[in-house]
Amino acid sequence: KATVSVLYCIMGKMGKVPRGAAFVPVKPVKKKEAAEEDAKAKVVFFGGKKAVMFGKKEEKKEKLEFANVIPVFNKVKTKGFDGRRYRMWKYSEVMQLDGDIRKGLKDEEKRKNKSKNVLKRASNDAQKYGEAGPLNKAISDYGSEKQLGYALRALERLEQITTPTVYSLSGIVNACVRCGDVPAALQYVTDSEEKWGVTPNEVVMTALMKGLCGDGMQKEATTQLLKMHDKWKIMPNDRMAATLLRGCMRNTDGRSVQLTMAKLDEICFDARHNTSSVEYLIKAMSSDGMVKEAAKYLISNHVNQAACVALATSCVILGETDLAKAALASAKDTGTSSLGFKDTGNRSVSAAMFNRLRDREVAAEIERLDNVLLGVTELSPLPKGVTKYKDDPRVIMLPQKQLDLKALFKNPSLPLRVEVCSGHGEWVVERAASERDKANWIGVEIRPDRVYHAWTRRKLLGAEMEPDNLVLVCGDAREALRLLCGANVQDLFINYPEPPGWMDSKYNLLDDDFFTSVHGTLVTGGAVTMMSDHALYSAFTALKLVKLSRDGLYYSSLPPGNGIPISTDVPSDYGSSYFDRMWLNGKKNKRFFIHYVKPTDAISQQLKNTNAAGADDDAPEARSDDDDEDTEDSEDEGERGPKRRKVVYV
Repeated sequence: KATVSVLYCIMGKMGKVPRGAAFVPVKPVKKKEAAEEDAKAKVVFFGGKKAVMFGKKEEKKEKLEFANVIPVFNKVKTKGFDGRRYRMWKYSEVMQLDGDIRKGLKDEEKRKNKSKNVLKRASNDAQKYGEAGPLNKAISDYGSEKQLGYALRALERLEQITTPTVYSLSGIVNACVRCGDVPAALQYVTDSEEKWGVTPNEVVMTALMKGLCGDGMQKEATTQLLKMHDKWKIMPNDRMAATLLRGCMRNTDGRSVQLTMAKLDEICFDARHNTSSVEYLIKAMSSDGMVKEAAKYLISNHVNQAACVALATSCVILGETDLAKAALASAKDTGTSSLGFKDTGNRSVSAAMFNRLRDREVAAEIERLDNVLLGVTELSPLPKGVTKYKDDPRVIMLPQKQLDLKALFKNPSLPLRVEVCSGHGEWVVERAASERDKANWIGVEIRPDRVYHAWTRRKLLGAEMEPDNLVLVCGDAREALRLLCGANVQDLFINYPEPPGWMDSKYNLLDDDFFTSVHGTLVTGGAVTMMSDHALYSAFTALKLVKLSRDGLYYSSLPPGNGIPISTDVPSDYGSSYFDRMWLNGKKNKRFFIHYVKPTDAISQQLKNTNAAGADDDAPEARSDDDDEDTEDSEDEGERGPKRRKVVYV
């Protein structure tokens, strides 16, 4: 009689995992033939169900219930790796590891199908009525969803049907800006009059200036402001002025904010009556060391608590005690009511939660400043000649020709750890302070204002706790990795990276080239670690590392040690950060943890052999909305995923 062989490997708990899989021989076999027949059975997944695929014969079996069990998907075994088995995970396996990943994948597919249907309906309506309205709305919606490819396709169809309008221009400029293609947005604005006969309005120019300021092109944004006023006779509004000043704040450029204010005054627009504009103005000057100039705005009726706290922080660190006390007193007198953070009933639930968190962060900053002014915390003196954070020798502003690690660290022989996308720096400052005699740390962040916040957080720890083993790098992560190539980094961390608008977007930082560059910086045995709250982004990132594992560049060291690419079990001592608290505040408790190690030459060769012995990956062809062809009714494998095969569900 036929024997049913059920093989399970208890491999630890990891979220919602497949609960059972049976390996059934096709026909009655002898013991000698059992191993060969077992090898023919493979576990596959379709629609979230478990299945066993056979060669010819198929039989349904009752569903097996086993908790906290991960099935053995194939027979590939690799000796070594400290005696652990290691195998290469497939696309379909990774996508079934957690319920949130499966849901995210379905939502992504629904989103893509919806975008195709919207484009098709809008094109038909525009063709039927000869109007730009339906496609204008589609372009606007695509921009809000960061789907630049579909927005460009909708604009192309609109040009075939009728002449685009100013609403078409505002939609496509917003889509380009939100997806990071600012040069394209600028080109559309420049060519709009000649190409379409459309004059930009204040909505178009506000979106363009937002992109220019976000890319650090403050001078170009000011040039566009004057061009808008002189050529098109358009007056700025409060939102546009706040956008320009927010750009100055994010670039921590006090001189630029003064120039922007002068240009606004030149065209007879007063931005000082707007609370947000005054806040950005004070923060920009404070972060650039211009505390005395910023203090002049404390008497304004439109100053809020956040602006006062920012000024007080800079004054405390720079030794301007009297100004710090005045600013802190203004912050306490102002209170949170003038911040506009309170939920008035008209805001969304997420905005209300964010506002509550920001109130708590401001309150914590006030407490830290009080400790310094009352003498509880004694700050270390600034190095000679340092009048702002950019002057600090342990703050590196890219681009640079090289990084002299021996000059930057007091003890360069210690292991080097790096955090990429360090944000406001809370996590990296805390870790560096706890390992002052154990490791050197580098925090890399592209936004200058966040680097400034990390610098102030480090200084406010006080002389006893301030980590002198921490260097802050402001600039693009890829440029920083180029400078760190061959630096023998022990660990590289990526905490809460911002997911791209589309999983395969060309604007995604964590691509194959990024992790290849990381491999060049790591010492043998060094590791790259990522933690995120975004299930699908974590899964796609893990798949990139699985792909590089096939080339012998990395291997996963997550327990139980069979190369499982992603886990929801975060180490208890990993640390916390602003973003971590923000998601916890929003009841978003699940975290996804990835940990890959750079192997030795021997293990690297074993990984290549494992890949050669295992089955091919079943990942569908990577395609984004940016390069997707115009095939609304396409049924090809690249659109719908791998073709389904006959299976037996168990």
